[in-house]
Amino acid sequence: MPGAPSWLRQLPSILQQSVRFAIIVVEAIIAVRIVLRVLGADPLSPFTRFMYGVSGGLVSPFRGGSGTGDHPVFADPVVNHQPFELSSLLAMAVYLVLAYLVIVVGRIVGRMLRTAFSSPS
Repeated sequence: MPGAPSWLRQLPSILQQSVRFAIIVVEAIIAVRIVLRVLGADPLSPFTRFMYGVSGGLVSPFRGGSGTGDHPVFADPVVNHQPFELSSLLAMAVYLVLAYLVIVVGRIVGRMLRTAFSSPS
């Protein structure tokens, strides 16, 4: 994109890096939630309470309407006498697919911008 401003040339790359960083953070937060649940971490512990609070907003769209952790499609099985949150795994998968789609759209837009600025007018 020789005729494009420098920030516009870098925009697709910046978008991809930002989305990749965000998805790594989101996936790690949800993974920590799953591990804490399976290991039976004390929900009154400050760290556990913090992690459940942060991850709760990320997982809540995938939980059942009752708020008990049961998903409308499947119930959470019990592992090590603790609920294994399949809704958290579903959230991880959905966020990963969404991040992939955003990256693909960013690449397409980047190609369109390169074409628009490289073609002679």
